[in-house]
Amino acid sequence: MKLPRKWSKIGHVLLLAGMIGLLLDWMVLSIVLAFGGVAVLGWKCKCPHCGSWSAPPWPWSEDAVRFCPHCGNRLEYDDT
Repeated sequence: MKLPRKWSKIGHVLLLAGMIGLLLDWMVLSIVLAFGGVAVLGWKCKCPHCGSWSAPPWPWSEDAVRFCPHCGNRLEYDDT
């Protein structure tokens, strides 16, 4: 089983938008965006081997290898 790359991107973009919103003083909107990003990452991006919530960022290059910090298994992303 592979991690969904599209949900990882969506979750991290929402989290980043929330953090940028905090810097621009858009409190309510940025808090909603940040919690939405964390919720997407916690819901869709769990380790397929141990089920723990690791949600590492997607690899920027196709050759990058990521490992789960809890069980140590290799994390693979689907490219659909």
